Amino acid sequence: AYTLTLMGRYEEAFEDCNLKVEIFPDTADAYYDRGAFLMDAGYFEEALLDIQIAIEMAPGNPQYIYDSGLCYTYMGNLDIAISVFSNLIDEYPHYLDAYVDRALIYVMQDEIEIAHEGLLQALEIDDSYPRIYNGLVLTTAHLELWEDALEYANRGMELNPTDENFYKIAAAAHLRSGDFDSALYEFERTYEVIMTFHNGIDPQGSPVQNIVDLIDELREISELDPGSRDYFYARGRQYSEINEFEKAIEEFSEALRLDSDFEDAYYMRGICCMNTGDTQQAIADMETVIGMTTIPSRKRIAETNLQYLSE
Repeated sequence: AYTLTLMGRYEEAFEDCNLKVEIFPDTADAYYDRGAFLMDAGYFEEALLDIQIAIEMAPGNPQYIYDSGLCYTYMGNLDIAISVFSNLIDEYPHYLDAYVDRALIYVMQDEIEIAHEGLLQALEIDDSYPRIYNGLVLTTAHLELWEDALEYANRGMELNPTDENFYKIAAAAHLRSGDFDSALYEFERTYEVIMTFHNGIDPQGSPVQNIVDLIDELREISELDPGSRDYFYARGRQYSEINEFEKAIEEFSEALRLDSDFEDAYYMRGICCMNTGDTQQAIADMETVIGMTTIPSRKRIAETNLQYLSE
């Protein structure tokens, strides 16, 4: 059945799974194997029925319990899934995947700190399991603990150098610290890993072109004169794209210090000030743009923003 599945012959594989249940009806593995096949095929309710039979026949098998938790997760029964994983951890505290998958559910429920604490417990048990670091880079990024995120990402790269997400998180951490050269390096490595090990398809479903565009933008910044207005403006644009508005404002302000007629910098600083709640500066920048711009569409946007800010 496994070989047929790899060949894409799913109906025949399922027939073999059924045959195993018919031949070995008193064997837990027969039901579990069919359940695992159904789960991989996306039939989670049917899979859960088989896996529950396997659990009844072999109640002490942690793999069966874990997979039932996965089924509940995929079915959207997240509270039940958390309960399954928590009970599994109580009985088998070294079952690391249970910590990771429970943490991922907590992240989905926006319980980031609880997720993070659980992953740290797993790390104390085994600091060499890559999936723990997959979870930790996610939670630290959500908590904006970027130094920790970078540390976990670097450790994850050592353990699993083909996982593109570690490079992405490292790049994001470098971006937020202002080290754009290191961010460029990590995005380039992200692209190499995706192209080399994942057939050019980002496993997370994001368009690879997004990474290519970021690489191009960061390369352009690296080629600019570090003391020029365009250098600070380009850095500000990067910060604004990752919602680091305070840092973006600092960069745009530095660009304007070097060139007080830099319309684009006024416009972008005004937009960022709107996001930080600095209404007074946002109004001043939009008024400057309205009086300066020769671009009709930008003037209309600035006027609309000014009206909104005034209200």
